[in-house]
Amino acid sequence: MIVNLYSKFSLFTVFVLIFGTAQAQTLQLKWGQEIDDQKGTALIEVFGNENSDEFYALFRSRKKRDGYQLLKFDTDSMYLQDKKVFQLDDPNGGVPRLLYPISTEKNHFIIASTQDVNEDRITILAYPITSDKTIGKAPIKVATGSLKAIEAGGNFRIFVGDRGQTITAIIPTEPFGGKNEKFEVRLFDSEFQLMRAKNLEVPHSAEDLNYVDALIDSTGDVYVLASIRDLEVHEYGEGRNLAKNFSLLHYSWATESLTEKSLSLGSKWMYDARLMINADKNIQICGYYSNMVDLIIAGTFSVEIQPSTGDVLQTGLWPFDRDFKSNLRPKSKSGREIDAYELNYTFANKKGNVQLLSEKTYTEINQTFNPSMGTYTTVKIYNYDEVLMTSLGKTGQIKYSLVIPKFQSSSSENSSYVSYYAHDHKDRTYVFYNDHFRNADLGLGSEKGYRQLTSESSAQCVMLEILPDGKARKYPLFLSSDKRATFVPNYAYATSNSLILLSRSGYHLQFFKIRLE
Repeated sequence: MIVNLYSKFSLFTVFVLIFGTAQAQTLQLKWGQEIDDQKGTALIEVFGNENSDEFYALFRSRKKRDGYQLLKFDTDSMYLQDKKVFQLDDPNGGVPRLLYPISTEKNHFIIASTQDVNEDRITILAYPITSDKTIGKAPIKVATGSLKAIEAGGNFRIFVGDRGQTITAIIPTEPFGGKNEKFEVRLFDSEFQLMRAKNLEVPHSAEDLNYVDALIDSTGDVYVLASIRDLEVHEYGEGRNLAKNFSLLHYSWATESLTEKSLSLGSKWMYDARLMINADKNIQICGYYSNMVDLIIAGTFSVEIQPSTGDVLQTGLWPFDRDFKSNLRPKSKSGREIDAYELNYTFANKKGNVQLLSEKTYTEINQTFNPSMGTYTTVKIYNYDEVLMTSLGKTGQIKYSLVIPKFQSSSSENSSYVSYYAHDHKDRTYVFYNDHFRNADLGLGSEKGYRQLTSESSAQCVMLEILPDGKARKYPLFLSSDKRATFVPNYAYATSNSLILLSRSGYHLQFFKIRLE
């Protein structure tokens, strides 16, 4: 592994230069129709095809007998065009459980499953979204498998391939976690018609294997980034990839072969990693590493592989500057989980650059004693703090890194105003989140004075536009108190030149649009 020092001066200085001159600016928004008839429903997903003139919002009723609702919106006006209320029917008499929608090149499907515990069987179904009222009437059987095997292997997975032309389903078939994992790979076209299928085996047990990321290239080949628990390390981050080895699994339909490349950073540990197809159509694995088995990010790494030959084209390991790394060190506190960054977004643009974005999250647990009742009350506070963004150049080296100050907390794990949404367009990265309205005039480089956002009433929706050189422009978009609505980061629909985002006010939803340069 090649180690390069990427900076000749303090990265903290870069951080101040990048953010110190950023000024708050205003931006025009376009608002859609307010939807006020969704009482008793829960939004599952907003989805669609990038170049289409329509997009969808899928809802689940909290009462099973009421089924589901599919709302179709015009992409330009964001006004409601059609609404369908439907149930998912199974010709075999099962009770389908709706999981999620997917979009291919020209089609949309709702993925569901039915279970038969008595016969140890699970059936995976795809319901086409058609132009008429037939949703849920004619599902496509994607696969049938063992319920025990799927539970042991971490559930089945469905991936849409490059450019939306293929779909791949991976179904575990080994019911015993202590044995080598067997699974079936199925390749479909964009209309969910089966093209190929193959049974494979990985020389790792299901209980030690975790699928971190996966992608499908233009030929339908499957790449899976997997972490394998290191049995020599007994204490490791639960739910994290620390103290685990990483491998890249590649299945080629042309040669019908499964290959495994073990990934190593020498004495370093992979903190978090993701897969992508870069501008040169090569497979790139990149992310963050740490110096030991802990939760402290020390720098970034990148590995690039040529798909047709499997040759490793370049590797790199780039440490953060000491001053910058000190900003990422977790702070221990009584009654608090250790805070950790999770890699949420990876973007590869046409110029060969890669952007990594991670959010720092942790939970505080406090107990208070009520002497009159003689009981303790436990209160959990869920925190979603700053965002770490790192830009990598074409050869994987760090171009710049910055920390976006964002301090959000909630007593509910599912609060709609916390976290953030990121999007990459041309050579710029956009970050959207709710900030305390009193932070509007603070420069992004300010070290003190940022207020914590603890409720929707104090929220202001903010957009950051990060330019190719790392400079950021801050745009306060709207106040929750003025608009009587709060930005919801979990749902978005992107077109070729704009973003459609979601706001919520009680049971009312309203989309708003931002045109990108």
